[in-house]
Amino acid sequence: MQRLNRSAEAVRGCGGSQTRPMQRRVAQHIVWKGTPKDARKKFVDRQRSLVEVLCHTGSMTRKLKDLTESEMSVDRDKVKGLDFKWEPFGMELLQKPVLNRQILLRTTSDIPVLYASSWWNADKFSEIMTNPELPMWYNLKKNGIDSTPDIHSLFAIDCPSLTSCFGDTSEVHLGREYTLRHHGIAICIIIEVLSNNLYQFDKFHHLTQA
Repeated sequence: MQRLNRSAEAVRGCGGSQTRPMQRRVAQHIVWKGTPKDARKKFVDRQRSLVEVLCHTGSMTRKLKDLTESEMSVDRDKVKGLDFKWEPFGMELLQKPVLNRQILLRTTSDIPVLYASSWWNADKFSEIMTNPELPMWYNLKKNGIDSTPDIHSLFAIDCPSLTSCFGDTSEVHLGREYTLRHHGIAICIIIEVLSNNLYQFDKFHHLTQA
């Protein structure tokens, strides 16, 4: 696989192990799913750099800030009405009531680089996300909360509405699903999908160099 914007059918034909059967409302959009180890074996060239970003165990906001050499801003308006549904893994870890937050992260030059959807206990969200107009990492840092992502899976997804949000030409994008934990306790459940707009940043291309 040389390019991420090859057809979804071509990605399906490549096979690849899956961590568990897909029984989600967006199953028709999922074209590959597996572990981080599976992804490192499957994806090459520029796609491998996307995988390395998704396997990062620190703050995704901080990682993207470093790669783009830009501050990240939150865009919640762009994802309103987005035709993207996901039934998250591990919802039993969150106390009810549960709320969902969907955002795009953009650079200061207005380039979309990431879509994120997160599920929270409503009280925990109010406690941690004291300024929801800022990325999650800034809120965690402000409140002195150390966190670690427990990655469930990486996936490749074919979703035209995401392509439209990103403003790129790719049919398929890579993402991850994980539980964010603080001292072993689940804070929230998150999916993140990277935009292929990352290809235009110089630092991105050095991720897999020896």
